[in-house]
Amino acid sequence: MTMRLRPLTWLVILGLLAIAVVAGVRAADEIKVTARLDVDNGRFELMRQVSNEKYDQTEQGADYHIQTIGTNAEAITVIADVGTNGWAFIQNLTTNTDRTVDITLTLRLEAGEVFIGPLHPTNAVTATASSGTVDLECWINER
Repeated sequence: MTMRLRPLTWLVILGLLAIAVVAGVRAADEIKVTARLDVDNGRFELMRQVSNEKYDQTEQGADYHIQTIGTNAEAITVIADVGTNGWAFIQNLTTNTDRTVDITLTLRLEAGEVFIGPLHPTNAVTATASSGTVDLECWINER
């Protein structure tokens, strides 16, 4: 799936609008997630929220950085301390409204996990279950 981020648009991967990773002593539930999406467009109102979801972080690896992305496709750098990609938060910090960034990624939603974020306006969104079938709640709004 490819997404187009507009300036100051919050991209939430795997359901993040807010993420807090607890540092220090390792215990259960080091990652806490709250996600909310409201739409009130005069025709209808709808709100979906997941709050206080907690997940274990198997290792303490983390990487925070600001990366300059050019016009050629390039990998988002993740340092060696992150052995397995997990929860992420990505935001386009550009204030120039003519500058967007397309991000191609693969999401994996474990049972009960959520993704909220902007979709690329023309690319198809596809999903494949790891086995059997799964019920996937989808709420996609016009950009």
